[in-house]
Amino acid sequence: MGGVILEDDVEEEQDGKRSLSQTVDELGIGWTQVITCFIGGAIWAADGAELLIIGSVSRAVSQEWGLEAWQRGALVSLVFIGVLLGNSASGPFGDGFGRRMPMLVSFVGIAIFSVLSTATTGFYTLAAVRMVVGASFGVGQPAYNTLLTELTPRKWRLVTNSVGQSMFTIGEIYAALLIWYNDPDMKDLDWRWLCVMGALPSVIGFALSYFLLHESPAYLSEKGYDEEAKQVLDKIRSANKAEHVSLDFTARKKKDATPTSSVDAVKIIYSPQFLYTTLTMMYSCFVLNLVYYGCLYAFPQVMQEVDMGYSAAIGLVVGALWELPGFALSSAVGIWMKPKNVVLLYLVTTAASLVSFTVGANREGLLGGTLLQGGYLGLKVMVLVGFVTVYQMATEVYPTSARNTGAGACFAGGRIGSILAPLVYEEVYERSGWKAYFWIMVCTMVVNVILIWPLHVKDKESKKEVNETTPLVEGGKSLA
Repeated sequence: MGGVILEDDVEEEQDGKRSLSQTVDELGIGWTQVITCFIGGAIWAADGAELLIIGSVSRAVSQEWGLEAWQRGALVSLVFIGVLLGNSASGPFGDGFGRRMPMLVSFVGIAIFSVLSTATTGFYTLAAVRMVVGASFGVGQPAYNTLLTELTPRKWRLVTNSVGQSMFTIGEIYAALLIWYNDPDMKDLDWRWLCVMGALPSVIGFALSYFLLHESPAYLSEKGYDEEAKQVLDKIRSANKAEHVSLDFTARKKKDATPTSSVDAVKIIYSPQFLYTTLTMMYSCFVLNLVYYGCLYAFPQVMQEVDMGYSAAIGLVVGALWELPGFALSSAVGIWMKPKNVVLLYLVTTAASLVSFTVGANREGLLGGTLLQGGYLGLKVMVLVGFVTVYQMATEVYPTSARNTGAGACFAGGRIGSILAPLVYEEVYERSGWKAYFWIMVCTMVVNVILIWPLHVKDKESKKEVNETTPLVEGGKSLA
C-alpha cells in the first residue's frame, strides 16, 4: 500500500544529450521564474482578494436584499463549487491545450464576471455569477502550478511555489486596503464598488501574462513540438544569463511516448499504480482546505467570543500578516526536508496549534494567553507551509502527460473541503459551538497523517537523472 510518488522520473542520457528536465535544471533560476511567480501568481492574488471581499460584503448584501443566514453562507460555498468545477475542467484543458491558455481564460473570466456581479439584483443571480467567478479561478490555478513546476529547476520548485502562492496573501492585503478605504468600520460597505476593484488583479495579470508568460517546454516537447520547446528554452537561457548552457536535449521517441489524450490522462491517475496516491493526495487537499477556509470563515465569529487582547478586525490583520512567514518557512524547510516529511510536519504542528488555541480559550492568565496566542500563530504559519507543500506534491506525483489532470483532480478534492467548511461550521456551531468544529479539524488531520505515512518518496539526490515518465516508487518499493 505504498502508492506511487514521482518527484520526477528516471532517464539516462542518450547520444550525449540530456533530458529536457536536466536542461531546465542547468538553465538555473533567474528572471524567467521570477516573472512566472509574480505574473502568473496574479491568479492567486485575484483569488485572495475576491474571497475576502465576498466574505466581507455578505452582511452588506444581506441588509440590502434581506438575505437569510444560509444564503449568506451559500454565497461563499457557491464560489468554491465553481472552483471545484473549474479545477475538474482544468486538467483535460491544460493537458490538451497547454498551461498558458487556461491561465489566460481564467483571468478573463474573473474580470468579466466580477464586474457583472454588480449588475445582479437578487440572491440567485449573484450566486450564479459568483459561481462562474469561482470556476474561473479553478481553471487557472492547476495550470499555473504545473507551468511553474515545469519551468523551474527541481531543487527550486518548492521555493518558487511558495512565492507564487504567497500572492494569495498579497491579494488579501489588497482587498483589506480597499475595504479600509471604503469604510474602516465595515458598517456601510459599497459592495458593488469593491467587486469592481477586486477584479483589477486579474486584468493586470491577463495583460502581463499575454505578453510575458512562456508556454511550458515540457508540454511542447510532449506534444512533439521540440523546436518550439527549444525556442522557449532559448528565451529562458537569455533571461537567466545562462548562454553557456546547451539547449540540445533528448526528445522522447514517439513509440515510447505516454498517451496524451484527456481520457488516457484520467486512466493514468486512477490506474492501480497511482490510485492510492491519487486518493491520498485528494484527501490531503480536502483536509488542507477544510482547515484553512474553515478557519478563515470561523475566526471573524470566534474572535467576537474569545478575548485575544485586541479587536476582532485587528486579529484578522495579524493573522493575514503571519501567513507571509509561513510561505518563507515552507521555502526553507523545503530545501532541507523531503516533501513528504514537510507535509507530516505541517499536519502535526497545525493539529497541535488547533488544540492549543481551543484549550487556551478555556483558560485565563499567562498560561491561557500563551496557549491562545501560540495556537493562533502556529495555525496561521504552519497551514501555509501545508498549502505550498501539499499542492507541490499534488503537481509532481504524475508524469507530464497526466500531470495537469492529476493536479486538477487533487485541487478538486481540496475544493470539496472548502465548499463544506462554512456549511459544516454553521451546522456544528448551531449544535455544539465553535470548539467542536476545531476538534473535528484535528481528527481529519490525524487521519491524514495515517494515510500519508505509507507513501515512499525517492531521494532527490539519486544518481540517476530525472525525466517525467517513470515512477520512482512502485508497490511501496523504491526503484533506486
